[in-house]
Amino acid sequence: LVLFGHSFGALSAYETALAMPSRLGWVPKAVVVSGHVAPSFIDKRIRKWQHATDEEFTAHMRVLGGTPRAILDNDPLFRMLLPSIRGDFRVLENYVPHEAAPLNCPMLALGGREDPMVSRESLSAWRTKTVSSFGLLEFDGDHFYFRDRLPEVAGQIQEDVRRALLLARGPSTVTR
Repeated sequence: LVLFGHSFGALSAYETALAMPSRLGWVPKAVVVSGHVAPSFIDKRIRKWQHATDEEFTAHMRVLGGTPRAILDNDPLFRMLLPSIRGDFRVLENYVPHEAAPLNCPMLALGGREDPMVSRESLSAWRTKTVSSFGLLEFDGDHFYFRDRLPEVAGQIQEDVRRALLLARGPSTVTR
């Protein structure tokens, strides 16, 4: 099992990997985190969007660029989805990183070079979350760097996870 998560999903994949040894008795083969800062870079001073007005929140969702315009422009549909989306923001904004032993599986951190929310430094910090091999891949693009070239990105992830599994016998770092 290889866990993958993008943005909020990166934290979900990481927390799942942390819980697996004690709850299931095994660890994932690898963890791939994408588009999110390492827990040590989480800044609780950020704007709490969960408390924004609907208009402010909708404007923020437009800036983020992850929600299709067809949904944002369909007011009844977006209002129906709004409680669920706000719930995701509430969970993310209330996430408190805790001290945990590093994972014992390879990790790969991915990001877009032009992502305004996730710097190379904050992606690199994921390396402290594993005692196994670590890889860092950056792609041209913003937070949703994979949107227009999913086959290329997926192929690169597959190649790097295979390489990481081969390197998992000892600590190392692979950076591109």
